[in-house]
Amino acid sequence: MRTILALAYDDSMANRGTCRELSRPSVTGTLAAASALGLGAAFGAGARYVARQPIVPLRTRRPDVYVRGVTSDHVLLDPTPLTTAPGRYAIQQQGGAIHTRVGEPTVSGKYVRRPIIATDSPEKLEPGPACWRGTYYRGTPLTAHGLAFNEVMVQTPVGAMPAWHVPPGEDNASDDWVIIVHGHGSSRVEALRALPVINRQGLHSLSITYRNDQDVPASPDQLYHLGANEWEDADAAIEYALAQGARKVVVLGYSMGGSIALRLSVHTRFPQQLAGIILDGPAVDWHDILTYHARAMWIPRPVEKTALWMLTSPLGSRLLQLREPLALAEMNPDFYENYLTCKTLLIHSADDAFVPIGPSRDLAARRPDLIELSEYQGAPHICEWNVDRHRWEKEVAAWLEKTLAD
Repeated sequence: MRTILALAYDDSMANRGTCRELSRPSVTGTLAAASALGLGAAFGAGARYVARQPIVPLRTRRPDVYVRGVTSDHVLLDPTPLTTAPGRYAIQQQGGAIHTRVGEPTVSGKYVRRPIIATDSPEKLEPGPACWRGTYYRGTPLTAHGLAFNEVMVQTPVGAMPAWHVPPGEDNASDDWVIIVHGHGSSRVEALRALPVINRQGLHSLSITYRNDQDVPASPDQLYHLGANEWEDADAAIEYALAQGARKVVVLGYSMGGSIALRLSVHTRFPQQLAGIILDGPAVDWHDILTYHARAMWIPRPVEKTALWMLTSPLGSRLLQLREPLALAEMNPDFYENYLTCKTLLIHSADDAFVPIGPSRDLAARRPDLIELSEYQGAPHICEWNVDRHRWEKEVAAWLEKTLAD
C-alpha cells in the first residue's frame, strides 16, 4: 500500500506543481483515494491467495513435528494433536530418506513417547524437525508387503499415468478390481495401507496417479480442479481394468480421492461395471471445506466469499489461471443426493480436523439406501486405518464381499 500511496502523491505533484500549492482538501482526497486503492489491491491479493491454496499442487512438505530424543526402541516428541493421536504412524526426515514407523503414544514427562515399530531406511531418526505421516508405509507393494506388482501405464486424456497393478494370488483369484485414488498432494504410497486386505479378498488392485501428481503429465493449467476434472483419469483406469479382463470395479478414494470417486460415480462411461465406491475421509462438499478453513484462519468473510467467487466464476477463474471454473455446485450433498447411484461405503472420523465429517453425515442420512456410514473416533484425517486397522480391514472386506457378490 505504501507503494501505491507514493505513486499517487508523485502524480499529484507532477500535475499541480509543488506540494505547497496543493490545497488541504486536494491532499486529503488524494490520500483517501490512494488508501482505497491500496486496500482494494490488498483485498484482491488476499482473496487470490486464499483461492489458490487448495488448487496449487504440493511438491514438498514442511516439518510439522519436533523429535526431542531417539533411543533404540522409542522416540520422544513435543506434544501436538498429531503426536498424541492414537494409532500407528510414520515419522520422516530428509525428505523421506529417513522413515520410521511408530506405535501408540504415552506421556513421558513433558514429552510424548512412542515405541519404534520399524525403521525402513538405513539412517535413523535424529533429534530435530520432522514430518508426521499417516500413510505409515513407504516404498512399493513389494517392499512394504512382499506383494508382487506390475508398473503399468494408464492412458488418460492428459497423458500416460503410471499405476501399480497388484494381481491376486492364484488360490482365490477373481476378475474384480479395486482402483485406489490418493488424496490432495499425496501419492500412490497412500494405497499401501489398503493393499493387504484387498489382496486377501482375491481382488486385483490398481493404485493410480492422476494429473498434476509429481513426475506425471499435468493438466493444461497445472492446477488441481478438486476432482471436477481428475475423475477422467480414474475413469481411464476403469477402462484399463476392463481391457485387462475386469468384471466389476470398485473405486477407493482418500480425501480428495473421495471427491474424485464421487464425481466419477456420476460421470463414468462404465456405470454398469462400477459396482461401488469406498470413501475414506472424503471431500463431499468443497464449499464447506473451504469455508471451514477460511474461518479457522480468521479470513474476513468478504475475502472468503471473493475467493469462492474466483474459484467458481468464469472471470474469477481466469484471475487464478484456471482454464475453467470449478464445478463446486455439483460437488456437495444436495447434488449427490439426486445423482449418486452406486453402493457406497463411507468411512470418516468424527475428529477429522481437516475435512469435517458434517457433509459425510448429511449425505449418508439422505441416501441410506446406498450409503453405509462407518464413523470413527479419535482418528486424524484419513487415519481411521491407523487408529483401528482390524476394524477398518474387517469392514472393507465385508463390504467388498457383499457388494461384489451381487
